[in-house]
Amino acid sequence: MVTKEIQVHALFVPASFSRTGQRDMTKLMIVIHSLSGGGAERVLINLLKGLDRNVFSIHLILYERVFDYPLPDNVEVAILDVKASRNLFKLTKGFVLKIIRLALLFRRNRPDVIFSLLSSTNVAVIIAKLL
Repeated sequence: MVTKEIQVHALFVPASFSRTGQRDMTKLMIVIHSLSGGGAERVLINLLKGLDRNVFSIHLILYERVFDYPLPDNVEVAILDVKASRNLFKLTKGFVLKIIRLALLFRRNRPDVIFSLLSSTNVAVIIAKLL
């Protein structure tokens, strides 16, 4: 079996152009809880390795500072420092903090594409984007 290295390109990414007529890089913002050892995290690292850095400006947002997998080069990382908890009050407070901090990052950076992994992160991203 022959394997080939592939470059990942988005099919429906909005193209933006600078005043000089050159195409600007697409701002891709990826949101995940952390890079602790797991399947979604490993898939994300493989995706990051395949993305074309000439097309995408990659910003990774993590809720917690956990790096079980090494990050590829040219990936900007923002850590929200919101810890998970089993206490219902702290859990709710943490979820609201995540949404507020994500909304602020989205407004400040104005990404072209937001990609999130895992269900609770997906919900937080949707709410943050609507704010």
